[in-house]
Amino acid sequence: MVLVFSSGSVEVKFLLNALLVPIAVGLSIFGIAAATAQSAATGDFNGRVDVGGRKIHLECEGAGAPAVILISGYRNNAEIWTVEPGPGLTPVFAAVAQFTRVCAYDRPGTILDADHLSRSDRVPMPRTAEAIAAELHATLDSAGIKGPYVLAAHSLGGLFARLYAATYPDEVAGQVLVDAWQEDLEAVLGPAQWAAYVDLATPAPPRLDGYADLELVDFEAASARMREALKSAPLRPMPLYVISRGKPVQLPPGPPTAFSPDAFEAAWREGQRRLAALRPDARHLIAAQSDHYIQIEQPVLVVDAIRAVVDAARDPASWTRKHQLQPAKTAGGSPVPSANVAPADPGSGEFTGLIDVGGGRKMYLECRGAGSPTVVLVAGLKAFAGDWNSAGGTAPTVFSGVANVTRVCAYDRPGTPVGELPSRSDPVRQPTTAADAVADLHALLGAAREPAPYVLVGHSYGGLIAKLYARTYPRDAAGLVLVDALTEGLQEAETPEQWATQRVLMEGDIRESLALYPALERIDPDRSFDQVRAAPPLSPLPLIVLSADRPWGPQIPALIADGTLPADVPADFGYITDAAQKKAQDRLAALVPGAKHITNTNSGHEIHKEQPGLVTDAIIDVVDAVRAGKTSLAQ
Repeated sequence: MVLVFSSGSVEVKFLLNALLVPIAVGLSIFGIAAATAQSAATGDFNGRVDVGGRKIHLECEGAGAPAVILISGYRNNAEIWTVEPGPGLTPVFAAVAQFTRVCAYDRPGTILDADHLSRSDRVPMPRTAEAIAAELHATLDSAGIKGPYVLAAHSLGGLFARLYAATYPDEVAGQVLVDAWQEDLEAVLGPAQWAAYVDLATPAPPRLDGYADLELVDFEAASARMREALKSAPLRPMPLYVISRGKPVQLPPGPPTAFSPDAFEAAWREGQRRLAALRPDARHLIAAQSDHYIQIEQPVLVVDAIRAVVDAARDPASWTRKHQLQPAKTAGGSPVPSANVAPADPGSGEFTGLIDVGGGRKMYLECRGAGSPTVVLVAGLKAFAGDWNSAGGTAPTVFSGVANVTRVCAYDRPGTPVGELPSRSDPVRQPTTAADAVADLHALLGAAREPAPYVLVGHSYGGLIAKLYARTYPRDAAGLVLVDALTEGLQEAETPEQWATQRVLMEGDIRESLALYPALERIDPDRSFDQVRAAPPLSPLPLIVLSADRPWGPQIPALIADGTLPADVPADFGYITDAAQKKAQDRLAALVPGAKHITNTNSGHEIHKEQPGLVTDAIIDVVDAVRAGKTSLAQ
């Protein structure tokens, strides 16, 4: 099958074969001036270094430490890192050279295409993974390139990088694994699928049948050696960034009939999960717009990952803080897993990590459980995904309770703080609207390959988002649970003067927080309400509305007295809010026929925390109705 990349007027076509080996036609390569000096420690270098009587081709650019060593995948030479990507994009090699020293090399028998063969001296084939790691060590030593290094490796090169780190642990400061090989692939695939895969991966690519020096590695032996190394020398603490493809790999024509692409993709995703679990603080990113060659299709993602690991090698604290700014005031604050840990792939199994949603942005997502429909939890204003993993007492949280019944996902909107840290999702310009949040959520679920239909569960402002999502994408939304949700009915139940006060109270005094965290989530409720009003009517679907029954009226005077609320808030404003909120919640429950309205919640605004079992039961009722094919709870 042919992949086409447009690069100005140059069209780059890759025929995929073996372990996803590119055979390129019409490539545009960023050239590097040839060097005659043996040392590649400084300056631009493009030449061959002696490694005990034979020569290895090496090229280096840039300045600074740690040096980044780019390790190509199976049968790929160094040129795979300098292929010109799409318009406006810089190859990984050239981009990394802008902020540190970077080197790439040709293993013997590696290629870019039939016209770009390895520039290193030939060796007998097949090769072992140990020999390849030792060869790289000898090359760097002979060239005078000082460690410790950041190893950035693609495909089978990831196994070579990890074996290098296990063999020479003091020489590695961090790793970036780009859709890398994981040593348990054979066991996960099973004997029949593994045999079919080997049949697919072993033959020489087209036009290279006569290239006797073509790289050949015993996958089974290499994987076994990696497992042994992992047992004797587990990966020591270091920044680890795993980037995994978001699209299925495109296979060469005529794969063996016994080969199952679906089984291969599932096994590969499991391998990515295991790679990301090598370190508890690893970062895992899904490159939603790429298949195997992420460094060509989305080079910016690879460069950003390398930069993050280089920064962490220079300043270890940067790996854990992610951003320098910290908000003074936050919503929620319960402990959550690390923002960067990704123990599985999106779309199935457990997942915690960042998803590329396009436009250069990434969003944080966590999912657990199995089954359909998928429940999507949408938190309130300035609240992050962990808001659904918090509960009073010892009761199971909503997230964990729902995960026992079906698949459930929660996410961070941009600007939603995590305890005293900023949001794990990339920032956007604030304030935003409900329509902005709906577009982000739709992009996130699509990029993460979380299949519809969804039961959308929204608390407070999240309820407004969930409702607008269901009206915008009716085919995706099969059910709704609205937990003391914000609604345009609140504005309509108050006078303009009352609503002006309500708006101030909704946002709160965030001046101190904004000074420390300018990207803090803020919303334009008036525009958001207008967006909801302009949306198509809600289609019939199972709907449960849960409303708080603890009144605000008696609480407001004390809140004014202790300074929590401004002194100019009317003392009776709580009673005004209670009356308006009752009307608004009643209107929510009348949106579709057969909706259920739970008003005896024995709870304040945060019902999902005070009464998580009540919210979980409501979600399960809607899930059951969807599974039964109902469009109304009254059916």
